[in-house]
Amino acid sequence: MGSLSDSDPAIKHSEISYTTRDGHKNRVKLYQPTNPPSSGSPMIMMIHGGGFCMGGPEGDDQTCRNFVHAFGATCISIAYRLAPEFPFPSGPNDCWDALQWAAKNAKSWGADTSAGFVVGGTSSGGNLAAIVAHLARDEKLSPPLTGQYLAIPTLVGRGKMPEKYQKYYFSYEQNKGKAT
Repeated sequence: MGSLSDSDPAIKHSEISYTTRDGHKNRVKLYQPTNPPSSGSPMIMMIHGGGFCMGGPEGDDQTCRNFVHAFGATCISIAYRLAPEFPFPSGPNDCWDALQWAAKNAKSWGADTSAGFVVGGTSSGGNLAAIVAHLARDEKLSPPLTGQYLAIPTLVGRGKMPEKYQKYYFSYEQNKGKAT
């Protein structure tokens, strides 16, 4: 079954791959506007959620489609190797390799990183996006990121919240006993 964007004339959709530092090839879904904005097509890299152990690039199909429509963005949704088959730090390393690859290849996909260069993800993908954003800053990724899109990221473990932010950390108690 194809993705939702296969039938959308405003989006060119394809599947490509990137190679990790140890030579493994991971899948990537590439979403490009058929009519890029004259101001440039921002580059967005999405990292799927799934508790670090399930999911794939298809999980961000609708989000990537939304970014293409809303911003004229070029969006990639990447795969990374999943636990437990591939233990830590395989996932973060793959995501960092993918972000560096995206920085090098954005122009070839019609993206203009000066119009924006964002890394994002949902849940565990948001955690991985935050990690690679810090790496991008510390390692001086070129071109540099201009933003992050973190949707319900897993960032602070229970019992690790700094005291000054405790008053904002109430979702565990607020949602206790509710189905997930």
